[in-house]
Amino acid sequence: MRTVLPIDAGEVRSVAFSPDGTLLATGAGPGVRLRDVVSGNQIGSFAGHARAVGPLAFSPNGGLLATADRARIRLWDVAPTAPTAPTAQIAQIARTGVAGDSPPAVSIVAAGSTAARGGILSMAFSPDGALLASACDDGSVWLYEPATGRTSARLTGHVGAVRTVAFDPDGRLLASTGADGSTRLWEVRSWRPIATMIDLPAHGWCLILPDGGYKLVGDPAGAFSWIIRECVFEPGELDDFLPGVRRLHDSQPIPPLDGYPAVSRTVLGISLAARNEPDASAPHPSEKDRRGWRRHLPGHR
Repeated sequence: MRTVLPIDAGEVRSVAFSPDGTLLATGAGPGVRLRDVVSGNQIGSFAGHARAVGPLAFSPNGGLLATADRARIRLWDVAPTAPTAPTAQIAQIARTGVAGDSPPAVSIVAAGSTAARGGILSMAFSPDGALLASACDDGSVWLYEPATGRTSARLTGHVGAVRTVAFDPDGRLLASTGADGSTRLWEVRSWRPIATMIDLPAHGWCLILPDGGYKLVGDPAGAFSWIIRECVFEPGELDDFLPGVRRLHDSQPIPPLDGYPAVSRTVLGISLAARNEPDASAPHPSEKDRRGWRRHLPGHR
């Protein structure tokens, strides 16, 4: 063991390294501490959340730290010139979400999947730092521009909570993994859905395209079903009845992913690795936390 860090006050719920590996951020209770990795010394602390801090994320250049509690994201300037004091709060993200979306006509739900509650469950910066993605327990993914404070997009499609989000190394794709057992790929430029992937128990997978095409590798073994209203169909049962539903042969390429060869595999690997449901039961912060913030962005509820 290289370094033993002092225990923070309260339960440590999240940690994040800076991109250069020199700093470690820890979230415990409503506070965040910043430590030097080599010495273990605390060099800064960030206070402002009213409830327990959950996900943490550094921007790619290490200049910003995003911290989230149940329903709010805050951005902090991690300035090396002033490491001993918390900096000005740059942005407050999310308060009122859009609820009541109608479910899709055809839902894709993996067997054994569970719903989750807890507000903001995950965050990720795009490789260029121009976007911040956040996963929400209401089934949505929110995209923000940290530099301007604008909302870039709200993505829906998961049945249940979205647990993790991840950008591919080139910033062209965003992956989101949900409590419904699916991983969804989104094209960043247009925010259109590219594909939905379900991991199969016997080391296989099923990839479903927006137009109804799908590719199946391995035995589904009841891992997923097509659901239309209250009717459940096994893979293959709808192929002869719905024009858009068709199985792609093993040798056929996946059309939407032709332009993303190795990139898509990287994203899927990252997002499928996260399966644990975070413990985020803290209620919403009070409205008085708005004082001193430069901007307020609508978003999560």
